[in-house]
Amino acid sequence: MDVVLPFTADIELLNETNWGFSASDPSYGNPKGIAGYIPTRERALYTSAKTFLNTKAQSGYRTVLHTQGISYFYNSAYPNNGWKPPASNPLIQATDDIKAVGNKTASAAIPLNAAVDVVDIHPHFNSSEYVMLVQAFIDTLSSVVPNGPKKLWLTETNNGTDGTDAGQTAAFNQLKVLMNNGSVQKAFWYVVHNGDLGNGEGDGYSIYDTNRNLIPPQLAATIKAYTATIPRSQRFLSG
Repeated sequence: MDVVLPFTADIELLNETNWGFSASDPSYGNPKGIAGYIPTRERALYTSAKTFLNTKAQSGYRTVLHTQGISYFYNSAYPNNGWKPPASNPLIQATDDIKAVGNKTASAAIPLNAAVDVVDIHPHFNSSEYVMLVQAFIDTLSSVVPNGPKKLWLTETNNGTDGTDAGQTAAFNQLKVLMNNGSVQKAFWYVVHNGDLGNGEGDGYSIYDTNRNLIPPQLAATIKAYTATIPRSQRFLSG
């Protein structure tokens, strides 16, 4: 954090700890196993991080604590939408994770409200379900936030089921709906450029391939046009 804070106030403490873990991972006595231990540990780390960031704020830094980037591509309330991970990849649903971090109660004292400033999620849904499933998360978040809406950033997002230019553009157009109505404050597309030749994902979700060739020009043009409508002061640091 000492290295990062001179350049950005925003600290996303963890990343996608709510899926892909092993069911046999140590749970340190949590009665719900590793799926119970993960959000319990999250709450403790948010509280510790906030204490540390408060000391940095006293030194003149602007500090903003984010949740983990919560993986979100399935919601059991909509079992026929999204992508349900196979049994080999355990999942704590994004809605369940934020309820657990909120201790399932709208209390100002819980870490979600007392420590966390911004909630980050990673929704990967096709255009026909994108707004509906992100709104379902927003509704769940509202149920454990007593002091009005909390800022929501999509620190990773795209069309998780259709990697074509048209499919990705359609999902981005749905993302614009959420940004234009204020439901989402900031969003970051996944990924602009896939530089890892060995990650097995290919270039399906990228705007550029590994050789920096533009592969979804329609998506690139749509993102560029939308970005140009946002004031520079919201896109760049001063100077």
